[in-house]
Amino acid sequence: MLGAQIKKFRQARGMTQGELAEQLHVVRQTVSKWEKGASVPDADLLPRLSAALEVPVETLLELEDTAATRVQARLETLEAERNKQRKANEKRGLLILFAFAALLLAPVCQDRAWSIAVVAAFALAGMAVLLRNLELLTGVAPGDKGRGAMVATTAGSIVLVLALAAVIFLEEQGVITLTAQGEQLLAAGIIGVVILLGGIASPRLPFNRHVGLRLPWTVRDADTWYLAHRLLGRISVPVLLFYLAGVLAVDSFEAVSTVALLSWIGIPAALSYRFYWKKFHPRE
Repeated sequence: MLGAQIKKFRQARGMTQGELAEQLHVVRQTVSKWEKGASVPDADLLPRLSAALEVPVETLLELEDTAATRVQARLETLEAERNKQRKANEKRGLLILFAFAALLLAPVCQDRAWSIAVVAAFALAGMAVLLRNLELLTGVAPGDKGRGAMVATTAGSIVLVLALAAVIFLEEQGVITLTAQGEQLLAAGIIGVVILLGGIASPRLPFNRHVGLRLPWTVRDADTWYLAHRLLGRISVPVLLFYLAGVLAVDSFEAVSTVALLSWIGIPAALSYRFYWKKFHPRE
């Protein structure tokens, strides 16, 4: 308000209403009315009022507030975005560092058990970084739809890797012994859990580039992404039943596992690619 501005700058200069009125050649009551908002100065008085209070007319009228505030807000937004991007790049760099460290250190370990432990440790560290910086790296904020599924998927991956690494480490150290059939059952159980939990979580995952079916066409288009993950969820139970039946009926465990996983991932991948192609190449 102009009246509040007049009062603020008058008091800042230590002037009384009478002193300001004298400089403007008006009566004190006029200045009082301006400051109370009962009236406003005539347009021809504004330059003299500005000079008397030693502030620009734009400041007095708060005209610069909109433009300057918008510019300042935009600058602050850009700075915040730059800081966010820099932090995200630092975290991505850390994930890449973990991957390279695992590749470099695992072959150095003479003991296979410790080699597996090193790989598992870096994998767990990477997933922990992703879980801790989920909003920064994926843009999925607390309260967003699908965040719970992302957290559950990442946390479930951590538990699965930890359990598998522990079993392999203990077996290599001779603490536990698994027969060939026992190893196959363990592997079948892990694959079955992945298919089942993946099928439950997939339709709930938000569009992102970090968790889920990350194919070149799914990460480029949200509609394609959601279609692929809906399909993944729908075929999970049939694929799981087929897989369990195959494990019990067929001698080649590797062949059954390969067919099941390729079917589980390949069918949604192929159908979503067909959808993506038709969406962006409608005339071809």
